[in-house]
Amino acid sequence: MATDRSRPNILLFGLDTTPANHLSCYGYPRPTSPTIDKLARNGVQFDDASLTGLPTTPGWTSLLSGVHPLNSGIVIHAEPPQQHALPPDFEFLHETLAKNG
Repeated sequence: MATDRSRPNILLFGLDTTPANHLSCYGYPRPTSPTIDKLARNGVQFDDASLTGLPTTPGWTSLLSGVHPLNSGIVIHAEPPQQHALPPDFEFLHETLAKNG
């Protein structure tokens, strides 16, 4: 299958609770992350990134939507799971990419 070189392949790789300073590609002296290091060498590695929110649920919601937790309403982990419904027009990254080919 031919690929359209004008459209990049995108792999969004995220780790939860793994500090960057324990990954070799971020300078850790031991080879703790050979596969991640290879991805970093062949892709884009961010050296300075900031969270929009903690914990995991609001952080990932923001990462995948571009919407701040205070605007999405996803601000905490909850037990039982939150009963908050996102607006019907709420669009995630994969939906935006799919709509644009």
